[in-house]
Order: sequence, then structure tokens, then C-alpha cells
Amino acid sequence: MKRGGTDICAMLAVDKPACASSHDIVNAIRRITGEGRVGHCGTLDPFATGLLIVNIGPATRLSDYVMGKSKRYDAMIRFGFSTDTDDCTGNPLETGELREELVDLDFASSILSTFLGKSMQVPSAFSAKKVDGKRAYELARKGMEAELEPVEIEIGEISLGSISGIEDENGPGVLWSVSMEVSKGTYIRAFARDLGAKAGCPAHLVELRRTAIGGIDLSQARSLEELSAEGFRSCIIDPVKACSLARCEVDARTAALVVNGSRIEVDRANLSQERIAIVYDGRMLAIYEALAEGNLLASTRICKPCVVIPGGVEGAR
Repeated sequence: MKRGGTDICAMLAVDKPACASSHDIVNAIRRITGEGRVGHCGTLDPFATGLLIVNIGPATRLSDYVMGKSKRYDAMIRFGFSTDTDDCTGNPLETGELREELVDLDFASSILSTFLGKSMQVPSAFSAKKVDGKRAYELARKGMEAELEPVEIEIGEISLGSISGIEDENGPGVLWSVSMEVSKGTYIRAFARDLGAKAGCPAHLVELRRTAIGGIDLSQARSLEELSAEGFRSCIIDPVKACSLARCEVDARTAALVVNGSRIEVDRANLSQERIAIVYDGRMLAIYEALAEGNLLASTRICKPCVVIPGGVEGAR
């Protein structure tokens, strides 16, 4: 599809279904809107469901400001065997004994609590991490082992929902339902693998649903069917909330300076964060950041632009 093609500049919240890739959703939005510049803020695996934030038009320039935010997930983890992908799409590897402790709520809560805070995580062999310029999953599919460096992650919240048993063609298993808030770069598949190692029984991820990214949650998302029937504006979200920024409303004179990329003076009352979203007439025009402190007694601070979107991103309410 031709780049551009419309004057749309917005961010959408889509509830991605299973069996669709994140790129499938992007292509669907292109067809619905007629806009070629469409991108998403953080991949969800095809088997996973839940919140996918999609940027349209010049709003694609805000993707990095969303992807860096924390994310919330509901995960179902199966104990009994591991897989080569660390999730339900892979081939079974190591099997293990389903010990009685695995159905004990206190044991499960205790194990989960050890993952709170910062730690180093080795990404899944089938992750999108690059090794010598190649995606790890590309090497894994060719049967080549990739040495993946551990990365620092942080789990801010984690809780156990339920424990249940399962019996299917793969044999018996134990399921833990887990909800968690994690930092950028955290692989829930790798978490399931590491959880199994710590609990003493191989495990893998069988279900995953993303429930929030930064200040946006699933309550604001729409399915593709709803989006097609109601129009894409039915799921436009506030770009300020999506970027988790403080909001600074400006007048027409200041808005003209912002559109030109000029530095502006901002009242300290609007600077609860170093970066702020500049909003005029219901549209987010830019992201600005405060310069180094000058006069500590001054009522304003000078701010410079990080990104400017002259037409503005609609939905800033």
C-alpha cells in the first residue's frame, strides 16, 4: 500500500485474537483506514491475545515512547514438560514429576514472590533477539544454537490466580494462572521456563493475554470485528495516556511555537515529569523535555522538543 494516503494521525487499542500475528492486525488496519503508515507498539505472538496498540500516520513516530512502558499480562503456565519454544507451539522436551507441592497455594505464592524485582533473564531461543545480525528464532528453526546474553528485567507485581489439574493427549499436568506487571524486554515464555526450573518441574507457557501497556488497558480496546463495523475511531485512545506522560495544555500562540519546533517556557506546575505531552485543541502536538535546571527559584523552566507532530495526534482528551 502506498505510504501515506490519508490525513489520519491516531493511536488505536485493538484486542488481538489468537491465531493472528501482530503484523496481521497492522495489515487489517491498513485495509480499514486506507493509510499505509501503520505500526504496532510491541509484538504479541500469534497464540497470544490481548492489547495491541497500533499507531497510524505520523503517530508511528510515538512507538518508542509506548514500547518502553511496563506491561501487564495474564498467563497460564503448565507444569509437566518443557518445550523447545518455551510455549505451547513447540515440541516437548524434558518431562518431570508432578510433585504434590505444585498444587499447594502457599508453595506457589512463595515461588512466585522470588521473581519480584530486578533480575537477569536469558531470552527464549525462539525470541526475536538478534545474534550476529540474525533473529534467534531464525537460527533455532534451522537447528542452530544461538548464545543469547541475559538481559536485565524487572517484575513489579506478580500474583497467583488459581491452580488446577489437566489431563489431555500430552498426559497429566498442573496449571498455574499468574498475573504480572513486567518491564520492557521481559519474555513471559522465558519466565515460564525459569519458573519450572525453580519449582523443580519443567514448565511452559500455554496461554497469554496482555491486559495493559503503560496507561492503556483492555477496557479501551476493540476487536477487529467491532473496529470494522463501528469504524476505526471507535478505538482511538488518548496518546498522552498511551505514552504515560504529564499533560501540558497550551494556547494558540504557544502551539504555533511548538509546531515550529521552538523551545518554550513551561510552568513548573506542569512538570511533574521531565518529559511532557504538549496538547492544543484536543490534539497532542509534541513531546518536550525540560532542560537542565537553571534558576531554581524561577516559576518556569525552558523545554525543548523530543518529537513534533505538526498536525497533532487526535484523541488527547
